[in-house]
Amino acid sequence: MKDIEQARLSQEHHVEQLVHGGGPLGKVNTWLAIKVTNIVGTMWCAYAFAALALIAFPDAIRSGNLNVVVAWTAQTFLQLVLLSVILVGQRVQSVAVDNQAAATRVNTEVLLTLSSELHTITSRDQMQKLDAILECLASISVPSQAPPALS
Repeated sequence: MKDIEQARLSQEHHVEQLVHGGGPLGKVNTWLAIKVTNIVGTMWCAYAFAALALIAFPDAIRSGNLNVVVAWTAQTFLQLVLLSVILVGQRVQSVAVDNQAAATRVNTEVLLTLSSELHTITSRDQMQKLDAILECLASISVPSQAPPALS
């Protein structure tokens, strides 16, 4: 169980300190980055960005220039909308990975416990069998034979 506790403790670290530092400015940067990501990384934000991008769509079409339409699609619509959609997808994947890691951890702890219990049971059974063999050997009387006579 000590190994399990050590593994549990080794997983508890603060990644944000590695990215922004542990000082007050680092904490503010981390807080702000998380807030912005949580707002921009929603489907509602993707819908809002799509609506915003569509404001310029009629002008792009009226221009009659294929390059303007391609530029509007790539630089305006895709960049704005895909940013939010990708963040949402990453969040969904992150939750799935976290759930899988938690399940794997629980399964590993259960297997470690079962393995330890099996080892204890096996050792105890082996000791009982050895004791039975020793008792059996002790109860067998070996006839003493007289040494052969020298002629």
